[in-house]
Amino acid sequence: MTIEAIEDPGDPVERGLRQAENVAVKLFVVEGFVILGFIAAGIANQVQFGGSEFGVEDPSSHIWGYSLSLASEWSAPGIVVAFLLGPLALVAWIRARGGGDELTEARTRLVVRLSLALGFLTVVGGALSIVGRVLQFSPSVNWGVFFSILGNGAGAICLGIMGIYVVARLGVARPGDIDS
Repeated sequence: MTIEAIEDPGDPVERGLRQAENVAVKLFVVEGFVILGFIAAGIANQVQFGGSEFGVEDPSSHIWGYSLSLASEWSAPGIVVAFLLGPLALVAWIRARGGGDELTEARTRLVVRLSLALGFLTVVGGALSIVGRVLQFSPSVNWGVFFSILGNGAGAICLGIMGIYVVARLGVARPGDIDS
């Protein structure tokens, strides 16, 4: 490695770009732990309380529903906004600044790929949360709960689709072409 290849740590613009990249990647790491924790909780609940085959008329569908909704709880819209759209906003900011080198481009491509994966997972998680909650709470028993569940799941699905759309826009854009 030559001295010319080392970036100037005193350059405030480069330092700001690196911090934004690090925050974006670390948000995905945190969200990965959140997802794994909720999935483990759903599996543990099913192992502990399930014990029977799934049947819609069966009382065990309530347990399956709770396990499924617990495992997909991470896809709640509030969590998705922070962990999916936050890093995408940072990538858009980095690309709009037009600065950066090959390392910056590689890191932003990594964030865009992680965002795409999280967008797809969020769509699936939102759908599974609706299914799980409907199995847990019959709509005819409490329509208020049903509509709040539907709204939360639909919100997660829409945010996941929005993330996928933003990734598609950022994935083809060049630095400085965000407005096109």
